[in-house]
Amino acid sequence: MEIREAVRNAFAMVKQDFDQACRIGEAVYWSEEVLRLNFFRHLCSQDINIKWFSAELETHIMGKRYQPDLIVYCEDNNETKRSIFELKFWGSRGDWKEAWDRIQAYKDGPFDHGFFLAIGPSTRIEEFPKDLINLDGYEAEAHIYGKTQRETFGKAPNIYVAEQLLKKTLNISYHVIGDMFGWVTTTPEDYNIIFDVLSKEQKCLLILNFPDFNPGLEKWKVLENKLREVGFGKYVYFNEEEAVFRSSDAFVGTLLLQELEVNSYPENVRMAKECFTRLKPILTELKPILELVE
Repeated sequence: MEIREAVRNAFAMVKQDFDQACRIGEAVYWSEEVLRLNFFRHLCSQDINIKWFSAELETHIMGKRYQPDLIVYCEDNNETKRSIFELKFWGSRGDWKEAWDRIQAYKDGPFDHGFFLAIGPSTRIEEFPKDLINLDGYEAEAHIYGKTQRETFGKAPNIYVAEQLLKKTLNISYHVIGDMFGWVTTTPEDYNIIFDVLSKEQKCLLILNFPDFNPGLEKWKVLENKLREVGFGKYVYFNEEEAVFRSSDAFVGTLLLQELEVNSYPENVRMAKECFTRLKPILTELKPILELVE
């Protein structure tokens, strides 16, 4: 099998995998690196004899430094065919154009084939040649799979949305505990803030928790009063049997800060930030420092 046919076959498999990811809401986890690994996995399954390969290898051509995404050498009829690849996943139009320009510039190196492989806006398909370009024996091709923004990113797992909401509001280290609890939580110290997408259907609950709460200590009564004064008086507790938070009549170290929709749109981000801004003065002497994203 020729390398061109192998590349077409492998990229067709990539498109199938990406379509599936879009259907089940996992396309949000794709990136240029995921695209490259997925493509190379399928390329290795083709009927070709790969002799050598590298990724992001510093390469100098005509005095210029390049770092191509992938280089693959194959044996074809007792000859070594050298192919070089640039891959793009969404990103700017300018980045795509630069990648295609690099593919054409590689004609001055020791390569037989250059391939530009990309997944991104369907409007860009017409901006790149559909047919092979022969540059003095060096063959360059562009293979582009077009998708709309909604098709690609319109459906996302709730836990992913919760993580994006945290990243857009809080500048604090965090953990994703999605499989068991449906939480994205700041790293627990004196307190932790939990973005919970499991306790209430189609809602993201902002939960404030104090891991070392002891109802017998006066400091917790003082803290409770301060929280109530700025409007935080909805208490919850963690129901271990259901693995969700439920309402509580008394303060047991955990309270509901706010209930939001499951999205990271500007309005939702604004409401979360306003909530944390009210909370910040209450936590000034506690760790971690409650730092908001500007």
